[in-house]
Parts: sequence; C-alpha cells; structure tokens
Amino acid sequence: MGFAKLSVRFYGPFESADIDLAPLTILTGPNVVGKSFLLRAIHAMFAPCVNGYPDVSSMIARMCNDTIYTEPQYLSKLLFRGSKVLEIRLSDSGYNRGLRYNAETNKIESLDHDCTPSEAIFVSGARIYFTPYTYLRTEQITINTKPLTSIINEYARNVLEKVPGITSEEKERIIADIIKGFEEAKDTTTLVKALMRTSEALNNIIEILSRQGVNIATATRIRSFVIEAFNSLAFLYANPSLHDMIIMVKPILYRLDLNIEIGGIHKVKLHEIVKRADYIIREVLFPEVKQYNIALPGLSESPSTIQLLPSSILHIYPLTIALVYVEKLAEKGAKVALLVEEPELGLDFKRQRMLAKHIISMIKKLRDSLIIAISTHSTEMLISLTKEAAEEEVKDYIKIYEILNRRAEERTVTKSGAVYIKHMFEELAEIYGEI
Repeated sequence: MGFAKLSVRFYGPFESADIDLAPLTILTGPNVVGKSFLLRAIHAMFAPCVNGYPDVSSMIARMCNDTIYTEPQYLSKLLFRGSKVLEIRLSDSGYNRGLRYNAETNKIESLDHDCTPSEAIFVSGARIYFTPYTYLRTEQITINTKPLTSIINEYARNVLEKVPGITSEEKERIIADIIKGFEEAKDTTTLVKALMRTSEALNNIIEILSRQGVNIATATRIRSFVIEAFNSLAFLYANPSLHDMIIMVKPILYRLDLNIEIGGIHKVKLHEIVKRADYIIREVLFPEVKQYNIALPGLSESPSTIQLLPSSILHIYPLTIALVYVEKLAEKGAKVALLVEEPELGLDFKRQRMLAKHIISMIKKLRDSLIIAISTHSTEMLISLTKEAAEEEVKDYIKIYEILNRRAEERTVTKSGAVYIKHMFEELAEIYGEI
C-alpha cells in the first residue's frame, strides 16, 4: 500500500487532522482524545462496494461503530462542535475514497468512487464472546441468505451422511425443511424462526438413531451437535464481525472438517486460519497452555464454555484470528488494513513483547500489502514495537502519532528505536515524582 494518507475535517474532536498510514501506524494519547475516531474513519474508507460504488451505508455504520446506524443524519453525531460539514478522505497510489456530509441538507455531497479490492478488519478493545441462543440483536438487520442456503445444502449432506442408518428419503426431507426455513429469513427475527425450524426438522434424527439402538441421551447429543453446526454456519453468513464468529464456529470446523472459504475478492479457507491461530497461541504467545493442559476453543472446548479460558487468552484470541486472516489475505496479494484498539488488553509485559515481535515480523514480510494501525496506552507495547522495528530494520515503515489537544502530532523514532511520547512522561512524573 505504500504510505496512504487519512485527512479529516470537523470530525469528532478534530477540527483538522492528517495521518500518514505506514505499514505500521501507532496512535497514542490519553483517553477520550480521538484515537478510536481515527481508526473508525479508516475502517469506513475501506467499506465494501456495491455495484461498483462504495457502500455509503456501510461507511456510516462503521464510523458510528454500530451496524444499525446507516442513514446520513447519524453523521451529525460525529460533527466537530459548531460545524456543519464533515469531511473524511483516504488516498493512496491507485486508491482514493472520501465523503463530505452537510448537516444542513443532511446529504452526502461528494464521494470518491475507487473500488480497488481491499479488506479492512476492525478489532475493538470491547470484546464480545457469544454463547448459543444469546447473541442475536433485537434490531432488524437485513441479511442475505442466498449464499447461506447453498452452503447449507452442501454441508447438510456432509453432516447427515455421518448419521448412521439414515435413508436417502429422510435425508432429503430434513435438508428441504432446513433450507426452506433459511430461505424465508430476511432479518434477525426471521433468522431466529429459521433456526427454530432447523431444530424441529432435526427432531427426526433422534427417531432415526433410536431405530439403530442408540440410547436417547446419545441421540440427543448428536442432534444438538448438528443444530450447533447449522446455527454456526447461519450466523457466519449473517454478516457479523469475523473475529467474534470464528470463536463460535471453531469447534464445528474441527469436528466436521468443514472447508469454508471467506473473504471478498481473495478467498481464504477458514480451517487454515483457526489452525494457524492455535499454533500462535500455543507456541508463540502462551506456551504455558501445553504445560497446564488448557483447552483452547476447537480442541475440546464448546462455545458455551469459552468463558472458562484465562482472561488473557480471551482477550488475545480474536486479535490472533484477525492477524492470521490479514496475513493469509496479504500473502494472496490482497491489500489489507487491520485496525486494532489496545492490543495489550489482558497481557502482561512479557506477552506484550511477544505480540509486538509477531506484529513486526508481519510488517517485515508483508509491508507492501499490509497496514496495521493500532491505538495503545501501553509504554511496554510502544517500546517493544519500536525497539523490535529498529532491530529488524523496518523502522522506516513505522509512523507514530500522539493525539493531544485535538491534534495528531507525529513523533520521531531514533535509530535505536527510542521515541518520546509527551503525555506518557508527564503522567509518569505526575504519579511517581520527578523522573
């Protein structure tokens, strides 16, 4: 991507701000100064295209950080105080995109139309871990079930063939009932009904297994497993955030050996992502999980027991999934942006250094097609990133901005990897005395 540039005017806390996006861009500063605003602006500028044009509704939702805010009037919530016009632009060689919102007319006045294939993933500091039947939004979110029904049709046969003693007629009847339910799903409410219909259709499995002499408890567990598989597929294709959904889908992937491809222009196999993520957790970041025999999702944990994992792994797991995903996409030639709020959450100093080392290794290998932008309060994470970048001779591919007084001020990294961050030193001096 080279060095892209983000420019915002009268946006959030910023009257004006310009950020050069290097392969690794670090935003630091006190709380509530606008770091998250800038990350969401970048995310918006990488919104997908519909019929060859950027999806404005998706841009608005990404800036508002909520999938239900898709109308122009919601941008008024993001206006710099007293302003009537908001403008955001992202430019790179061969890629230009932007929008200007006029609050007086409530219209998007201009929009650059570049649709260069790219993918952007946003990993927020606020982690959400789903458990079955508790994570549907009550808002009416439109979903596209067409790709889902074709997937269901293919994998329903794969699943049902594992059921002993099922006849072809029974299999086709169950599949038809399941698909019909999902074809009727248009939003989250009707998706719930489709999942309930799936459960009803699969009641036949208990009867089929009982005919084979399987006891009722075992038959019920098999039925629950099949329902879990279809529910996971349904939510994966209902357009939730990728990193959260993989947490739930992982156990299904391991037990069914499903081979689902995800991504827009550049496809990546889902099982490759989860296997690589497991390796990073077990071998790179938390080798202790082997020593203490901690069960990771997809190996022996079910979705409903994921909360039993140590909080450090709970925090880092979605980020690890996202890191692997962008790595796979970049290796395939995709332009990828990964935007992360506070990657240090839940991690001790040692783990922060190990994560920083892994991020820098990605920058060194994939800097021509990858942007990783992070916000952080951690001195350990910041120092580890800059020191590692200096040692790996990729210092020139890092940009650091300190967000202070409604401005984004660039900070210089020395040859040794040292960097001066004003607010960090001032706050440390205030707390601990003269240093």
